[in-house]
Amino acid sequence: GLPAIGDMYFDEDDLAGLQQSGQLQAVVLHEMGHVLGFGTHWNALGLLAEPALQGGLDPHFTGAQAIAAFDLAGGTGYVTGAKVPVEDQYGPGTADGHWRESVFFTELMTGILDYGVTPLSAVTVASFADLGYAVDTTQAEPFTLVAPSARPAGARQLHFGPDLLHYPP
Repeated sequence: GLPAIGDMYFDEDDLAGLQQSGQLQAVVLHEMGHVLGFGTHWNALGLLAEPALQGGLDPHFTGAQAIAAFDLAGGTGYVTGAKVPVEDQYGPGTADGHWRESVFFTELMTGILDYGVTPLSAVTVASFADLGYAVDTTQAEPFTLVAPSARPAGARQLHFGPDLLHYPP
């Protein structure tokens, strides 16, 4: 049930700017995550509960390994909703296919790229284990969930927009 092939499309007009800003590698890695099944295979594998695009109010990823990693990253006190929170905003192509921006902020697999540090967290790596991949969570980058008030003000961001295509269409 895992992808054997996949496609990534990039807007040629954006490539030079992304390269110049140092964010091209993060964008490519983000999109590679989707090709491997992040956000694109969750529904089919029963790992997405309460999808926002189907009227759910608290979309969340239900994989046991990602939940454990979420708790280790500081999510034990998360009581706003179910763990692991998935994006519920920004419409098709972003909602139900990324970690929730208001919780994960700078993590690589939110729907908004923060210029600067964009860690590939143990939560994301563990989510691939929940999909069925063999992973090494020790290779994840340092990441801790922070309170919304701790988020740096005025940080530059790039909204990925509708970057998910589900196959078969």
